[in-house]
Amino acid sequence: MVGYESNIKKDFAPTPVIRTSSPRVSSQIRGDKQGVRGASPPQGTGSPQRSLRVYLEISQNNDPVTHSPHVAHPTLAYHHDASVFGRLTRLKFEQDFAVYARLREVSNRARYLVARLERERDPVKRVELRHELETLNAVSKKLLELIQKRELVFGGHFIVNVPQSFSELVRALGYDPSDVEGDFFVSSTYVHVDFEDGSHSTLKLSFIDKMHVGKLHPAKHISKGTRSGRNVFSDLYFLAEVLGGSLLSPHRKGSAVAFTRVWELPIRFFVLTVPKSLSRRIWALYKVEGDAVLSLFRSCGAKAVEKWLVWRARREGVDVRVKDVVGAFAINLHPVGDSNPFEPHFHLHVSLALIVFDKRSKCVYRLRPFLDSEDIEKLRAFWVEEVSSSFALTSDELSVKWDVHVSERFFNLPSSRDFAQLLHTLKYNARKFAPDFSRFLERHPLPTSYDAEFVDFVLNFDNRTVRYGLLTNPRRFARYFVRARIQFELDDVDERIRLIEDELVSAVDSEHEASLHAELAELRETKKRLSQLLESESEALDYLAARVEERLSILLDKSSVLASRIAAFLESISTKRVVNVAVDVLRENIPLSAFLASRRSIAVISDNVKSFALFGFFDPFFESPPPPSL
Repeated sequence: MVGYESNIKKDFAPTPVIRTSSPRVSSQIRGDKQGVRGASPPQGTGSPQRSLRVYLEISQNNDPVTHSPHVAHPTLAYHHDASVFGRLTRLKFEQDFAVYARLREVSNRARYLVARLERERDPVKRVELRHELETLNAVSKKLLELIQKRELVFGGHFIVNVPQSFSELVRALGYDPSDVEGDFFVSSTYVHVDFEDGSHSTLKLSFIDKMHVGKLHPAKHISKGTRSGRNVFSDLYFLAEVLGGSLLSPHRKGSAVAFTRVWELPIRFFVLTVPKSLSRRIWALYKVEGDAVLSLFRSCGAKAVEKWLVWRARREGVDVRVKDVVGAFAINLHPVGDSNPFEPHFHLHVSLALIVFDKRSKCVYRLRPFLDSEDIEKLRAFWVEEVSSSFALTSDELSVKWDVHVSERFFNLPSSRDFAQLLHTLKYNARKFAPDFSRFLERHPLPTSYDAEFVDFVLNFDNRTVRYGLLTNPRRFARYFVRARIQFELDDVDERIRLIEDELVSAVDSEHEASLHAELAELRETKKRLSQLLESESEALDYLAARVEERLSILLDKSSVLASRIAAFLESISTKRVVNVAVDVLRENIPLSAFLASRRSIAVISDNVKSFALFGFFDPFFESPPPPSL
């Protein structure tokens, strides 16, 4: 038996410890154990939302899939190897319930009700709040009871359910249907969960932890954003670490502006869209002029963001010149939207660090992460202005209101409690687009007519992440601040040395005195090392880079990702915060077909960024069929 344990804490997690003599491997993830105070606002502070949703780490192995003899069959046969649903269908399992829940709405609403009950004094309103909370808790309890009676299979949505019509679409475009096939492997575990109210739960859960999939399988396209998302996340994390204490946050005091040093780097996501008619013309232009059209479209977004950053800095009282301002952001261009991937819908996803570097003063200013309507309207105006200067717009296109979407919350780095959702969003922005067609075809039939050239373009679109400003070369920029960052640490060490020396004066216990002397000796060695780093910029950069790499290896460890994902699912259906997840692995690398064939009653869980689906299946020849669905 192999295992690992994950405790949710506020501090950085220690490196996982693997002991060959013990069946347990320890790993840490971070979380916030505090409830949401008050209503969940449309903009968060980077910490109130604990629902971490992270896609499974998908193998990048491109070895050819070993096909079974049925590869010569019609399209229908290939669907059986595309997802867990397909395998269950082939094994003649019957579906007896399906539950779809909104993670944010369910879990945040329950915590909001708990917080309201703590403050509410009106007895009538307290009864109403308690009744709603009891309803949520009753549904939660029923869900937990339902899944505890079945063997659970846990996996990403695009592994669990790949619709048959997606296989038909791939074949109609001239691809080999095996391009949506996959070989899946399962690990079987016991998951022991501790909640913040002191309650406990144990589930038998099997998760898909390895897969080899064809080039057009939706899970493959999700995985395509993994490397880019991790690289951007790592560089943002490095910037946050280097800039800790050097970020200046402006505050207006009458006609004067005061600045406060802050330690966290705020990140926010934006989506810039255009009218549908313009998207259709961009597609027509692309067929004539190629990638130059897309580069021009992307540059419009970059210029709009740069103008907005200057405007926003000035609005907060920072005196900057346009030519001196450098931002830090990345842009991904998506050719389709979520609603209908068969139609062009060109838009930009912007991953923005809310900071500006002033080349004149060599200062970095941290901008206020909360946005109001004026902020959004100004960004929209700059966006329309830049697109208008590059593309000939019609009067109708200029008269409609262009959508500019802002993420519901912002994230703070290097706070590791935010890492999972932030990383997922970066990966989502950089993904490819087979998942959009798969999700659409779950809800709609395959269209009888569509632009096959456009669909093929989307399925093969190279979704490059283009960096701007400080993100183009974070290490080069960091040299301005690395000595200040080391000095902050040196000051902390000096303060700690002073406190220990004072404590030694009054120490009477010899054992305690010995421990203080040991700690003092260690601190003096640290001080010596930090003082040496102040003399060498390159060594200081190497020191910080190595520390960031070590911390990232913990945050991005597969066991931490899995524990975060399990915690997110359980929090969403239990309406309680998870404080500890311990996983005992019983068996690994079980072929999915063999795993399913040996089971009688299964609940399949799939999750994605905002929701999860729970599907129940059972063998109709089983003597004791499962209870009726919800």
